[in-house]
Amino acid sequence: MKTSYFVGIVVMIILSCFLSCTSDKKIELSHQVYELSEIESMVSTDGIFDEINVFTPKNTDDAILGNVRKIAADNSTYFILCINGSVLAFDYSGNYKYKVGRVGNGPGEYSRPHDITIDPATGYVAVLDFKKILFYDPFDGTFSHDIKLDVNAKEMSLDDSHIILSCPPCPNGRPADSEILIIDRKTGIKSGYLPASNNNCTSLDFPNRELNTSNNRTFFSRKFDNRIYMVNDTVAEAIEITDKSNFITSTDNATGPKLIEFMQKCHEDNKIFFIGDFMKNDSNIFFSTNLGYVIGDVSDKQLNQCHALKSSRFDIVLSSCYVINGRNNEIIFTIYPQSVYNTIQAGLANSDLITLGKDLDEESNPIMVHYKLR
Repeated sequence: MKTSYFVGIVVMIILSCFLSCTSDKKIELSHQVYELSEIESMVSTDGIFDEINVFTPKNTDDAILGNVRKIAADNSTYFILCINGSVLAFDYSGNYKYKVGRVGNGPGEYSRPHDITIDPATGYVAVLDFKKILFYDPFDGTFSHDIKLDVNAKEMSLDDSHIILSCPPCPNGRPADSEILIIDRKTGIKSGYLPASNNNCTSLDFPNRELNTSNNRTFFSRKFDNRIYMVNDTVAEAIEITDKSNFITSTDNATGPKLIEFMQKCHEDNKIFFIGDFMKNDSNIFFSTNLGYVIGDVSDKQLNQCHALKSSRFDIVLSSCYVINGRNNEIIFTIYPQSVYNTIQAGLANSDLITLGKDLDEESNPIMVHYKLR
């Protein structure tokens, strides 16, 4: 642990010295084409995901979960970033362990956390805050060190060599020079990619991840774009979704109506304007959209759409999804206790769901089902 701490401090010092440096690189475009099918109402998780764990985070006097924003995990602990800004640690059974750091404006504190992940170089819990990344010991949540940034990023991905940041497309009401910023962890040299356009300058926002690491590769997607980009030390266009008739690629289609009206219109017309939560391995692809979810076989490059996913084990519709940062192609779906209760009361629950419902009450947090992409 002392060696890791020393390495972290050295990296912090180097980055502080070089963070103002930039380097321009051209995007190396090469892509695969995938086709969208007609949308279905419901698809089962069977054949898509393998179930890893099922748990319900337990509230205590010291920690109340609240609404979830992001989730990270290592081999023993889930780290949950809540909407209220706190980061809570739970074991794999859902028992509360500790708070990671604390909310505030002092040294080692975070005030506006946007994202969390696990640093593969040190094993530390990394919290992306306003113009800095803070690192905490995963065993007790104590502060280790931080890295200052000169941008206010939305999401991050870390590997042994790079810090990859997703930046706001229109920070000052104008399109940004780049939506992706790659920082070399050894030299501190920055490279910006993917200039934003007026198409991206919209108030439409979603909690789904735009930046996600899958099979040791980082992928980025953005609103009003039917392409998914692969990010390492450069950016390449990795995947293009071909059914452009289903995609809204200009904000001309989004001006005028308010958000709810716009989304309702997209739902009625089966129009996609957002891709997120992207995962890909050698066999399957998964991502979410404003219409639901897309799953597909890598070999035939056919993608199937659905409005909802149903747990094959519990035979119940799954709710919100959270890609698990720090894990490879793993994701959590939630099941709301009220849905479990209603299904049992209606006499439609199978034995697994009835067993699951025995430990729930009206104050229970959502059940979290941890899957891995098959």
